[in-house]
Amino acid sequence: MLILTPQLLSVSILAVLLMVLVGPSLSKEKQPCVGPGCQTGKPLPSQGKQSSIQVILRVTDKTGATPKLSSSKPLVPRLQWGEIRMSASVSGLPANSPPPLYQFAIRGWNAETDSYHGNEPVAASGEPTSNPQWSWTPDPYPSSLPGWDAKFIVTVQLTLPEGTVIKTAEVGPYLFVDDERARYLWSNYIGPVITFHRCVNCHNPGDSPTQGDDRHIHVPPVNRQTTDCRQCHGETNGPSPGTPPGAPGHWRMPPPALAFAGKSAAQICRQIKDPAHNGGRTLEEVRKHVREDSIIRWAWDPGPGRTPAPFSWDTIAFASYGAFHVWYRAGAACPDEPASAKTQGQDCCMILANSSLKGRFGRLVVAYPPAAVPTGTRIAVLKGGQEVQADYGNHEFDLLSGTYDVKIAGKTVPSVTVKAGHDTTIKVGVLRISRPKNVRAAVLEGGQEIAGGYGGELIGLPAGTFDVEVAGQKEQVTVRAGQVTDF
Repeated sequence: MLILTPQLLSVSILAVLLMVLVGPSLSKEKQPCVGPGCQTGKPLPSQGKQSSIQVILRVTDKTGATPKLSSSKPLVPRLQWGEIRMSASVSGLPANSPPPLYQFAIRGWNAETDSYHGNEPVAASGEPTSNPQWSWTPDPYPSSLPGWDAKFIVTVQLTLPEGTVIKTAEVGPYLFVDDERARYLWSNYIGPVITFHRCVNCHNPGDSPTQGDDRHIHVPPVNRQTTDCRQCHGETNGPSPGTPPGAPGHWRMPPPALAFAGKSAAQICRQIKDPAHNGGRTLEEVRKHVREDSIIRWAWDPGPGRTPAPFSWDTIAFASYGAFHVWYRAGAACPDEPASAKTQGQDCCMILANSSLKGRFGRLVVAYPPAAVPTGTRIAVLKGGQEVQADYGNHEFDLLSGTYDVKIAGKTVPSVTVKAGHDTTIKVGVLRISRPKNVRAAVLEGGQEIAGGYGGELIGLPAGTFDVEVAGQKEQVTVRAGQVTDF
């Protein structure tokens, strides 16, 4: 019988405490290591094979390009809206392995919550196949729109000696945009509205707005610094022509930094995207402003005796598929300024092939900005000093190939080349004289008058720099191709 003395009891207690605190590694007999987790740094044969297998997924858009950084959402790469191609490759497979089977999917991504949007993919390839490529094309406008983030996923089924193994690869999120459509909408819908005098009259750089279709200085005189526009402009239009217009909200002039007058549609596009020149707004706030501000809506309902803005409120601003909303969703790309195309050593014209023209004929085109066609400006085509054709406003002249002089107003564009099967478009703009109707302005070149008109008139001119004389005073003005220049 073992008798525990006080000394022996103390030693036994100390040994038990050491076992509890330090663990069994201090015991003489080392415990066996059981399971794959004990083989640290030495994977099992099947794990080694799988870890060497890599799945790579590549995504390209309709242009064939991989995602690029978006200007409308910094740090988020973007894909152009249209056909999307996904291709996968697998490396590191054991020799003589059966072909992998692929499944592709596109899932919406919520950037705010950093999670998938919804439980189901937006699109998927279906059952697994041996085809490592898959393409997806969104529904046409307006059934579907860009402006959302997506992740792209491929699931690969591999048949290995140890059994079936599933591997996945994922890329994104990428933002869907459509630069081509955005530029088209701005050039053909939004631009003609935003450069129209219903908008430009108030978006004027001076201290006074302009008014009327002829953009004359506001009568009575007002000043943005001292005048409260609401003294005359209420919440409704006046009942007859000449009475003050009105709209719900604060009738006011925008700050000078928001001036549109004298700018092209492309310049205004870049301006409204810049918080330093749009009142400190984000692009989403600009979109909301255009859609909800009643004074903007007034441009399509300006009251008796005033010309409404082009198109309609729904077409441009209000509807879910209105041009401004779709432009925003498509990535808000701005059109480029008209290129300075040169032909035959000239910078007067742009020559493009026209398959509808047959035989030896080419076409000479004079086309002014659609919002301000100067129907009173005469165009004359001369050959060897003799006039061969003439007309007013916009016109197309079918001519035998050769070289012609073209006189627009009183300005001659010399040696214009007309090529068979091609359109030669002369670069022209419009000078709009914003003066009282009884004040005459003369357009001069080299001191000689080439055109003239009274307040409210439109004068078509080739692109270039001219002097304008009013009441004995001269001021230089530049007429730009495809634009309306106010004077």
